[in-house]
Amino acid sequence: MSKFFLTSLLYLLCSSLSFAQKIEPTYGQVSYGPHQDMTLNFWKVESKKPTPLLVHIHGGGWLGGKKNETANPNELKKGYSFASIDYRLAGVKLLPAAVHDAARAIQFLRTKAKEWNFDPNRIAVIGGSAGCLLYTSPSPRDKRQSR
Repeated sequence: MSKFFLTSLLYLLCSSLSFAQKIEPTYGQVSYGPHQDMTLNFWKVESKKPTPLLVHIHGGGWLGGKKNETANPNELKKGYSFASIDYRLAGVKLLPAAVHDAARAIQFLRTKAKEWNFDPNRIAVIGGSAGCLLYTSPSPRDKRQSR
């Protein structure tokens, strides 16, 4: 076998192992509201100063989907803390309940900013499909709306 082939194989093996690693949340299954589906997971990045926070809202057409239970270590190395939320699906409570749940989760997270060491003014929200729409929809958010 050539040296190039062995080096490439070793690189691929090491790369795949790093992709397979998953990190459990610092705080898991944290309730942010009265319903059993209103929970979130939070991954805290160790830092001397407050970090930005990236919040993931899952998609699923308001009928399915689930929050992330593990995080990719490569994401956490970027220097921001990470949260992923669950919300009441349409089979449990019709819209706009999910929109209100997403807003409530962000408000709850802001109350934890000091304790969990992130900057409440540096929160970004990501999501696919329904998750993307939930936080961008008109809702009774607090005064610090997304910018």
